[in-house]
Amino acid sequence: MRAEAPGGMLILGVDPGSLRTGYGAVASDGRRHRLVEKGAIVSPRKAPLAERLRHIHSGIAAVIERLR
Repeated sequence: MRAEAPGGMLILGVDPGSLRTGYGAVASDGRRHRLVEKGAIVSPRKAPLAERLRHIHSGIAAVIERLR
């Protein structure tokens, strides 16, 4: 899904957490704002921190690629 923000911008907000990382993308033209996508990246609970961080990085990278 590509985010359309003609004449505006796309804003990606991230709520960090090592087990559950929330995110939301909003398109805005400066006056109107529209939710484009929201969700959470859930990391394996028993995985080592380095593996959870890799999982979060991959998830956020996938969101950015999808919204481009």
